[in-house]
Amino acid sequence: NRQKMTSPIKSMWSVLNYQVQQILEFTALTNSRSLMCEGFANMLGSRFTSKFLPLLGENAFVLLCNAMTALMFLMRTFARDKRTSSYWIYFLSIVPFIAGSQNAVVVDSYCMERGIQSGMGKGECSASLDNINVLIYIIAPQLWGYLYNRDNKLPLYVGAFLTIFSQIPFYLGREAAKYEDKQMEEEAAKRIGGNGGS
Repeated sequence: NRQKMTSPIKSMWSVLNYQVQQILEFTALTNSRSLMCEGFANMLGSRFTSKFLPLLGENAFVLLCNAMTALMFLMRTFARDKRTSSYWIYFLSIVPFIAGSQNAVVVDSYCMERGIQSGMGKGECSASLDNINVLIYIIAPQLWGYLYNRDNKLPLYVGAFLTIFSQIPFYLGREAAKYEDKQMEEEAAKRIGGNGGS
């Protein structure tokens, strides 16, 4: 059955709102409880970051957070109707969200750090990140809306895949940045050596 759309889908969180409203049919009270639990998960997520980021390092931390976000999406594919089991599956999926909610913290921080190192101001870096998000918000609504109309679980499967896949460009970007830094250090060392010999 094609799913009824009552307002535009802007992001994956809009898809999750549709799941709550149209599939699980949460009451206003139950929905407010789920939002409250997600708020607590965000609060615990900041504690999670401060404790585990220094232990794991940036690459492993982002991978863990991405894996937890993907797990949350996959768990919610099993919340398919108004039964009590779906209710508990949905709420249990908030547990991996504690780590999953932090998956952009390191990435955004690293982008800001690299931008500042290249000579950009903090405001310019922030505006550049916002521009990237704007592009996503232009493309994502069509994607999520199309997938949701095909099958209400498809956006969750695709979201889980894209979240895990995003680790690859993050890792390659960091490796490219390390290579660039190494090249700059070697060029600087050559210039210093040339000046010393003259």
